[in-house]
Amino acid sequence: MSTRQPRRLNELRRAPLPAADLEERIVRTLKDRKLIRTRGAANMRIHYTITAGVALAALVAGLAVGQRFGGAPADVQGEGRNEYALLLYEDASYQWPEPGGMEERVAEYSQWARDIAATGQYVTGRKLAEEGLLLAPGGERRDAVPTGEQGVLAGYFIIAAEDLDDAASIAETCPHLRYGGAVSLRPIEG
Repeated sequence: MSTRQPRRLNELRRAPLPAADLEERIVRTLKDRKLIRTRGAANMRIHYTITAGVALAALVAGLAVGQRFGGAPADVQGEGRNEYALLLYEDASYQWPEPGGMEERVAEYSQWARDIAATGQYVTGRKLAEEGLLLAPGGERRDAVPTGEQGVLAGYFIIAAEDLDDAASIAETCPHLRYGGAVSLRPIEG
């Protein structure tokens, strides 16, 4: 430390402090004018969403291959089965694979879907794009992927099952749960 630095530090300590909310007001103004984008939780959600999108794209590609070589999707009409949506959510606690491990993770999800398809209970699955548009009441539009208590909706599967308990038994085997993701199970009406 030079001889001038301690003096400058002492001067800085005696300087009046800015208003507590000054930084927040400046950042809000710059964001409103679209001059900056802030980092933090929102960017982490975007990062997770993009990574999940890439993983789910590979998953869907694997599922397409699995369907092509493992049989056609289940025809649930006339079999007394109902369709259920398994909605895959991820939040900050989702356990991403180690670098270089994404291919193995995708293979695991793909094998899970092929196993369900072999029983005639798998219908389809899709990844969701990482960007989105939220339409709010009053015509407001937000360029944001909505997140809820469960995190970001990253993808979905549609399965066929006899009833909700049968669908829950299938959903409980989803690898997504093993990695800290949440799966919401919803009956599809109609």
